Amino acid sequence: MFKIPIDWGTIKGEKKTLDAILLECVKLRDRKCQHCGEDGTLKPGKKRRAALQAAHIYPKGKYPHLRWDLENVILLCSLCHIFWWHKDPIAVYVWMIENLSDQFEIIKKRAEVRPHKATNGSRQMWKIYLFQEWKRLRKESISSCPEPV
Repeated sequence: MFKIPIDWGTIKGEKKTLDAILLECVKLRDRKCQHCGEDGTLKPGKKRRAALQAAHIYPKGKYPHLRWDLENVILLCSLCHIFWWHKDPIAVYVWMIENLSDQFEIIKKRAEVRPHKATNGSRQMWKIYLFQEWKRLRKESISSCPEPV
């Protein structure tokens, strides 16, 4: 069912677990790199597949209150994440306006709230939110699959 190693015993383990659940949620929602379309499968003639990663619109270090907010994350392949998302902020901003306008407006408003540290209570809230979203997205993903012939 869930391939994520779950560790609720420490704050570090809790954060890693929430990060992993967030990635699973964004994979279910976006399904492929939102920039180039890479789906993370091994292509013919290639030795490795491109890893799919969660890219934060507002950085999780500067905006810790948005770290696990699904509106603040999109799915990118590792190449687009490293060599485009983090290297060309002007192009990324233009791309976001053109491709993520509604999502970008929502998260921009949430970013205006004064950032705060993730407390034990807020991590509990994110845990509940992410598990609910994971279940919802998984259900949608399963129901959108075509029936076998």
